[in-house]
Amino acid sequence: MAKEDFSARRAESTFFDDIRNHLYAIVSKDLVRENYLIPGLPNAANYPVDFYIEGDKKPLYLFGVSTRDKAMLTTIVLQHLNASNVEFRSMVVFKDYADLPRKDFSRLMNAANDMVSSLDADEAFERKIRQA
Repeated sequence: MAKEDFSARRAESTFFDDIRNHLYAIVSKDLVRENYLIPGLPNAANYPVDFYIEGDKKPLYLFGVSTRDKAMLTTIVLQHLNASNVEFRSMVVFKDYADLPRKDFSRLMNAANDMVSSLDADEAFERKIRQA
């Protein structure tokens, strides 16, 4: 594995660790599942949810987006879930939204219910998690 690949994977892992830590400071671990596959969804393994958070009315599906590839994959997952009439709310947390190409950001913005520009926006992150 090239040094650059290792560094990118390590940064991705750290980003998801940070999301997890922020999330568990707000929501009980009992209400959260990671790498969630939606029961009854055909080919569910192709459409994983980073974090499932149990909600009163609908679950919240939270996605961490740190790269352009992850933004495109998240858009595909959200569009598929919407087309499959899955009942949920969605939230995207960016490592840094400014790093994404404009078209990728626009497509993702149209697919998701809520977004947080980065984990540095911790007040917005907490508010949106609690509202969901």
